[in-house]
Order: sequence, then structure tokens, then C-alpha cells
Amino acid sequence: MKSKFNYIALIAFLAVLSLDQGTLFATEIHQPLHRVRWIHDLGTGARHIVGHKILQTAISLRCDEIRTRTLPATIIEHQPSPAVEWHEIEGRDLSKIENYLRINNIPFDANILASGTFADPAQEHSKNVGGDDEVRTLISSGPPANRIDIVFMGDGYTTAEREKFFSDMNRLVDDMFLGETFTSYLPAFNVHVVFRPSEQSGIGKDRPGKTAYGLYREGDTLRAIFPGDPGALRDSCEQAPDCDYPIVIANDPWYGGLGGEFAISTSSLKSGTVVLRHELGHNFGRVGEEYDGGGYFGANHADELNSVDWKHWIHSSSPKVHAEPMVARYLAWPWHDFKEGSFEASFKSNGQYARTSIRFSASGFGSPDAANPINLEVKLDDFPLQFTTPESQDRTFIDIELPQGLSAGDHRLVFSAPANASITSRGQWLSSLTIHEYAADFPDEISTVSAFPVFDRFRSVAGYRPTNEACLMRDMTRVHFCTICQENNWMKFLDRIDLIDQASAQKNEKGISAAEVSTLALGQYRTLGEAAKDEKIEILWFAGGKELIEYRDLNRWEAKTPIAAKDLEVEVRFLTSEIRRDQFGRTNQRISVPSR
Repeated sequence: MKSKFNYIALIAFLAVLSLDQGTLFATEIHQPLHRVRWIHDLGTGARHIVGHKILQTAISLRCDEIRTRTLPATIIEHQPSPAVEWHEIEGRDLSKIENYLRINNIPFDANILASGTFADPAQEHSKNVGGDDEVRTLISSGPPANRIDIVFMGDGYTTAEREKFFSDMNRLVDDMFLGETFTSYLPAFNVHVVFRPSEQSGIGKDRPGKTAYGLYREGDTLRAIFPGDPGALRDSCEQAPDCDYPIVIANDPWYGGLGGEFAISTSSLKSGTVVLRHELGHNFGRVGEEYDGGGYFGANHADELNSVDWKHWIHSSSPKVHAEPMVARYLAWPWHDFKEGSFEASFKSNGQYARTSIRFSASGFGSPDAANPINLEVKLDDFPLQFTTPESQDRTFIDIELPQGLSAGDHRLVFSAPANASITSRGQWLSSLTIHEYAADFPDEISTVSAFPVFDRFRSVAGYRPTNEACLMRDMTRVHFCTICQENNWMKFLDRIDLIDQASAQKNEKGISAAEVSTLALGQYRTLGEAAKDEKIEILWFAGGKELIEYRDLNRWEAKTPIAAKDLEVEVRFLTSEIRRDQFGRTNQRISVPSR
């Protein structure tokens, strides 16, 4: 396990460092921030702490009271209810944290908790704790105590595959954070990678293999990948400068993953990024699925129309939210192996809708050999449907749009694999299938925000989502979040970090002579990622409660004549079109500026 260092010595060191005459900054020391994480088994009711970390921060605004976050420990495709929950609580007052743990019946030893040397029970039973980890930081935007620290780990990479590991991680980091999906958040991120060699290459089937973290699949379906040794994962993640969001990449060329405590994906060139950005969408935003038959919770879901919480994004003169007219005709995750023959979906329509959408995912079709492709045939009521053949044998999502509704009565959708399908190693599978019909007045614009139904596995309405197909939390082939999820991610990030890194003023017997503030590198200070066009940081300075207008939007200034005031404050505002509503003031921060 990672050894805990002497925080008293660290405080003394920072205090001395702050007096360096080469900088204007003076570090303001506060109580340490405690972060406790625990697991709750909903089946047995058992609760146990899995980690406690002590952090030092220079700004004290967000953490004067305790704050919590909860997420299903695992988020699995087509599994509505979590079996285990993962929890986190942060705060500066350890007594409040202890009281919270007692109220929630979480057993702990107060002496061990106070020492910051808590041992994860899963690590005590792990054979892989204390491995030889190599840590690299790929993206550094600022101090870990005031950044979102993302840690990539890899399983099934042997010592001989070390360079492949770093190559895969660099590619995925570029895809994820320099690409379109998370680029606007990049100034809030630090990204680290941790290499721990495995004894064998690849991951296990049906049970953990001889790998660093014991990742494994169940059977041959390209679906979930499970962590066999969570204690080893937590141990490796703690070797990074900080670990807010752990990511695990399986050394495996096929589709698969998991959300929850660990965001899991694979090194697949075709689907690795597709899966990972969706799983991180769960973890960053603490939201559930938007596709039908999933588990629903968070900012992208409303149980009822009167509980829709994204009205500030709806362009409508009517104050009443209405459900958009659509119906689910068929929902299934058949996991059908075409060795068993064709697959037939039977369903009915009332003939009252204007257009039809068929979405399915399949694997084992397509081929790098264009002269000998492996084709999948799809027929609706014996009529062949046209669609683009997948370019990869990896699991692929395919949409077939029909510009007309279905006739009233019974219908048959048949999937067939040709005889040459046996040439692929993993077989051919039909993984998921949904069929929807839409009314004539259903919105055509993909970005329209309204109340779009989601359906449970019995095709009954299970609630509402903000957009139809604009969000990668519903359509995994998308590279963008809907505006609601984009805003929600910002709120979750700004709930964990401050807009201000540090601030300082110079003062003499005549008054305040100079001041400086360092903020998150957003707006005009941005050097990483791409921002919304109107993104801006506003800076306001106050002396004796009155704004110093002449220093508006200056991050550093020197007064020609010292300002006769006892106190100086700075307020930083973050403005962006990606945030329309800030209920808790996360886009504003005002602090007293320490002087020296």
C-alpha cells in the first residue's frame, strides 16, 4: 500500500515555500481535507470502508461542510438495479465525517481513521497489492488538490508489452481528452497512467486470470468486463498523485466495459473509446442510462413529466412540458449466437405512426478483406433492409431508418448469417435490438430538448430523458453529450474543485500595494482543450467591501499609490454557454486575499 507521509511536515514546508521572494503568492494553510470511500452491499446490507485519504488544499470554500457522492459500484448494460453501491464523503471536520458514518451504520475505528492509514479489506485478501507500479503524468493542468485527477491503469499487459501499454494509453487519452467529448473540461483535469505488469497477456474468461487486476469476461459475448481484484486497483490508483476517477483498460481487442467505481474499457481500436466515454459519462455526471431497458438516475432522467429538471434548456413558450409521441415496439438483448440459426423478432403495430427506427448491435460481421466480407441479412416481413455493412468484426451499432410507419397487425424482423460466417474466431452474435415508431409531429431536430420517453424491458414508459438521439448516454456512437449532461458534468466537477488555485497581496504600512490571483485556466487563460466561444473568466477585486473597478479582469496588478484598506477580497466568475443554471453558486467564488 502507498505509505502516508507526515502532513505536519508538509504544512511547515509549504509555509516556508510561500515566503519565497520570487513569487507574490503566499500559501494559506487550512485543515486537511478528509476523503472516505465505502461500499454498501444492498443484498446483505453489509457496509465497509475501502479507503481514506488526507489532502492538503490552499483554498477553503467548498469543503467547510461535508459533501457526499454515490454511484452504483458497477453499471452493467441492461441491468436496471445495482447490487452494490459505492460512496464517498469529503470534509475538513473529521468529527462530522465520523458522525455521518455512525448515522449510516458504517463500521470504523476512530483511531485508525484519524491516522489516515486505513487498510482496504479487499487489499488484505489480494495477491497483487504492492506491485511494481510505474507512474507517468500525461496531462498536468495544476495542483492535484484542486484538479480532477484521472488515472488510467491497464490489465493483461506483460512486461514485454510495456511499450504497447503506454502507446494504448496515449492513444486513448488523446481520443478522450484532446478529441471532442471532454475537451472543454480539460483545464480541470490531470491525467496519469499507472503500469503494473501482468503475468499473462489478455484478460480472463469466466474467471480472473493471472493478471495484475484480474479483469475477466463472462462467456463469448462482447458485453461487461468485471474487475476480479478491486483491492489491487485501488492500491495502484493511489500510487498516482491523486485518484478521483480510476479507469481500467483491458489488453483486449474487442468491445467490453463497465461503469461504476471503476470505468472499464478495452484497447480496441474500434470500440475502446466508444465504450470509455460512455462509462465516464456515468462516473463524471453520476447519471444512469438514456437507452431503453437501462438503470435510470441523475440529471438526465425524470420519473414524471412534472419532475423534469431541465426546463431551462427547453425552447418553448409553454410552461407545461409534454411527452414527445413515440412508442417502443420491441426491446431485447438476445445475445443470440448465429450458430443456432437465424433470429426472429415478432411484434405488433397499430398502424398509427409516421416513421420507424430499428437499432441493433452485432459482432462478427464485416471483414478487412473487402473481397470476402461477412454479411448479415436483415428482413422485415420478408423484405430485405439496406444498411451499411460493419467495417470491423467488433461489436457495432447499426441504425436502420424507415421513412414510414408500420401497417397495423403482426410483423416479423429476421436476422440471418450466411454460411461463410464461421471464418471468424469469436462467432457471430446479435447483442441488442430495439424498434420504435414515431408520430408525424415528433421533433426532427436531433438537438431538441423536451421530454422523450424511456421504456423498460416490458415496453412501458419508465420516465423521460432530455433529447432523443443527441447524447452519447443513449447513442454510444455519438461523440457529444446533450446540453443537459454537459452542464451537469460542469456542476459535478466544480463541486469538487475551486475556481481559484491561490491568491496573495503585498501590504505595507501605507496599505495594499499589489495583488495576484491564479485561477483554473479557463476562458482567456485557457491553454488546454477547446472552449465554448463565449467562455470567459471575470475577476473582481474588493477593498473594504468596495470594488476596485480599475483592476476589473486583471489577474495581477500593482497600485501606483497603496490602497488604504485593511482587507482585500477577490471574486472569480466563470461564464460559459454550456452552463445556464447554477443552483449552488459553483461558477462564482469570492475569498479573502491573504497578505504578506
